[in-house]
Amino acid sequence: MNRRMVIYVTGRVTFVIGLLMILPILVALIYQEGSDTIYPLFQAMVCTLAIGAVMALRPPKRRSIYVREGLAITGLSWILLVIFGSLPYIFTGAIPSVVDAIFESASGFTTTGSSILSDIESLPHSILFWRNFTNFLGGMGVLVFAVALLPKSSSEDIHILKSEMPGPTFDKVMSRISEVARVFYLIYAALTLILIAILIGAGMSPFDAILQSFATAGTGGFSNHNTSIAAFQSVPIEIILAFGMLTFAVNFNLYFYALRGRWREALKSDELHWFVCIVIAAVAAIFINILPTYDNILVCLKDAFFNVATIITTTGFGTVDFCQWPMFSQLVLLMLMFIGGCAGSTAGGLKISRVIALVKLAGKKLRQAVNPKRVSIVIYENKPMHERTQNDIALYFILYVFIFFLLVLMISFENLDFTTTFTAVATTFNNVGPGLGSIGPTGNFSGFSDFSKCVLAFGMVAGRLEIVPLILLFAPSTWRA
Repeated sequence: MNRRMVIYVTGRVTFVIGLLMILPILVALIYQEGSDTIYPLFQAMVCTLAIGAVMALRPPKRRSIYVREGLAITGLSWILLVIFGSLPYIFTGAIPSVVDAIFESASGFTTTGSSILSDIESLPHSILFWRNFTNFLGGMGVLVFAVALLPKSSSEDIHILKSEMPGPTFDKVMSRISEVARVFYLIYAALTLILIAILIGAGMSPFDAILQSFATAGTGGFSNHNTSIAAFQSVPIEIILAFGMLTFAVNFNLYFYALRGRWREALKSDELHWFVCIVIAAVAAIFINILPTYDNILVCLKDAFFNVATIITTTGFGTVDFCQWPMFSQLVLLMLMFIGGCAGSTAGGLKISRVIALVKLAGKKLRQAVNPKRVSIVIYENKPMHERTQNDIALYFILYVFIFFLLVLMISFENLDFTTTFTAVATTFNNVGPGLGSIGPTGNFSGFSDFSKCVLAFGMVAGRLEIVPLILLFAPSTWRA
């Protein structure tokens, strides 16, 4: 284990986060929020910069990064991100409780969107900006952003990107890893800017448009309004955001292929076809189920479409209280929480690619049970899936189920109803945001104990990093020389 390199890279990531804290300070200056906000934000920035600089002060002689180092860097970086990301909340007094601030920070960076805040609109503009900016940074991945800034990144940096980029596979679309990261972030930033412009054109204020776009791009779901997107009372805005969420939940490799003129390859994607079909099927099922409770068919269709989009993309914006919908519709949304978006996107959940693989693996095993001598091949994206990839997906699913129910068991000490307990873990572990029961679109997590908030914050980070980096971070064998 190259411990010195782990500390060095983690320090650089921390330093970058410290530099980015200048943005909420600028927002505070623009809105003239006064020294009681600006000075604490400056303190948070200086503290983060200082610790990052100390960690990255001496470049290591041996700069190799292998699988263990990549996993350790990813896990440690995200823990530090959550901690330092909470400092603006704590220092300004916006969230005085350390545990609550860490929960909100974890929710922001992991793009979960769960919150402990009851009166969001009372917060200063600078804090609201930082809160949603963490959604944007966490969407594509903070380490991807850091690698994009490194001019001399090596091919070994792929171990960092593979540890952070969501999904079972990582497609190296260009030769240099820093170029891959830059291309992905350029696409990410361009789509975000387009969305900002469209929302301003639809009647949003520039500040609202920027914040909703950050949350949509990162599929984080933070809003600067207490009633989330319902506050705008605008059908066009809801439709724009619904399509925006779906856009960012598509594998970014497909956008890269499209930009290179490889449209046919992009449109032939199995993952894209499944994603579209699941969305259409879920919208149709919920629409039929809730139609008797609506007077207007178009409003019913709009609500079904928006809420399917916000849940399957794991964004978590709210327009209606779907906890009041029939049980069938609630269960469909719960299933979507687990499915999630595409691999290589900003969405959370199991990912469509894993769902496809698991379905095809189940079919393979059933065929082999009927005919043991039959050779069965799993085809994915028009090519055979490697046996190792199949095993990795099966292993991940086992870990996923084990960690999920372990978290449920730990949250059960709250002694809440089953729906709230189960969906609290489902929505945080899958980085969705709202759950069912008392933590639905109109509720929040403020009523949970500090212990449960820490458990759920851990679940958010574990779900965002897809478990392995965080588990190995605490394994003694990882740190052996």
